Amino acid sequence: QAGREGLTLVTSCNSNSGYKDVSRRASRKYKLHVWEGGKDVHLGVFGTAEEAALARARYNMLPPEQASPRARALGGVLEGGRRDSSRCRDGF
Repeated sequence: QAGREGLTLVTSCNSNSGYKDVSRRASRKYKLHVWEGGKDVHLGVFGTAEEAALARARYNMLPPEQASPRARALGGVLEGGRRDSSRCRDGF
């Protein structure tokens, strides 16, 4: 799906899911949360890490004034394919 939308999923070696701002829960579902305005904003729970990462990618593309955080996560496009490698020893 990401490729069809022209998106790149942002990876992270600091996440147990492999994707930035996506964490695996004990229920085997994946929680998406971002920091916005100094607050941890919950954007949803997804069946796969890739679905959550896709929602994260869409979230990044819409300007804050267009929609609520949850709506932004469910309907946009991604910024370029940056990797969150600032704290990774191997750079990935």
